[in-house]
Amino acid sequence: MNDYLQPDLWSKELNAGNLEPLLQCYAEDAILFATFQAEPITTPEGIRDYFTGFLAREGAGVRFDSSSIVHHSLSENSYMSTGLYEFFYRENGEDIRHPARFSYVVEIYSVHKIKHHHSSVIPA
Repeated sequence: MNDYLQPDLWSKELNAGNLEPLLQCYAEDAILFATFQAEPITTPEGIRDYFTGFLAREGAGVRFDSSSIVHHSLSENSYMSTGLYEFFYRENGEDIRHPARFSYVVEIYSVHKIKHHHSSVIPA
């Protein structure tokens, strides 16, 4: 397998502020260990609420460090992607940046769906 479509699809939709297509990147039973939330998110409604909140921030987006991204084939129909990215937004007129690391487990249906997404801020 060499068609690793995530995280590119996810970042494109997040950066465009496209909530519905962003949510379509996740499988119905996906688990999200979100960057800015302590508890795992285990429902589609929870994932929707999380990204609705994030996208409400002025200038919200993500920038990937493409040189850090590694893909591993897990099976004929799944793969894992890991790497570094940085979330950004504006708050009180200031640019806020949060360097973070991520891992995705992706299952390939007719499209590539994220089953597991773990993201955490990189400690200073």
